[in-house]
Amino acid sequence: GCLINGVAFKPKGSLFGPPSLQCAYQYLNGGYYFQLGASDDLHSISVGTDSLKIKENTTYQLLSFNNAGVASGQYNYYGGTIIPPVHTNPLYPGSLSITKYDSINQIVSGTFWFNVVYNNDTVRITNGRFDMHYTL
Repeated sequence: GCLINGVAFKPKGSLFGPPSLQCAYQYLNGGYYFQLGASDDLHSISVGTDSLKIKENTTYQLLSFNNAGVASGQYNYYGGTIIPPVHTNPLYPGSLSITKYDSINQIVSGTFWFNVVYNNDTVRITNGRFDMHYTL
C-alpha cells in the first residue's frame, strides 16, 4: 500500500476481478528488470528498474522511464479524461529501497515514494511499502 496525496491506497479488485497486484524480477535481453505494480478502479502505481540488478539494503533513485540502468515510478488515473500515465523524471524524482531480497524463496520487500505531475497537478505517492513473492 501507499498514500496518494495523503489518502490511503490499497490494491483492490473491480466487480470483474481480483485485486490487481503484481511483482516480477526477470533477466531479459542482458539485463535485470524489477517491476512492482498495483491498481484499483481509479489509480495504478508502479515502480521498477530497467537493466538494473536489485540488491538488499540498497536505495535507487526513481528517475527516467525506459532508460537502461535506472529505476522509475509511474502513476495513472482512470477517472474522467483519459490521460497517458506519467513517470518520474529528474525534476520529479523518488526513491525505491529494497530492504529484503531472497532469491531462493523469491521474496522482495521494501519501500518507495515519488512525485509526478499529472494533469498540471503534483501527485505525491508516499509511505509506499511492499512484501511480495515475485515471479520470474
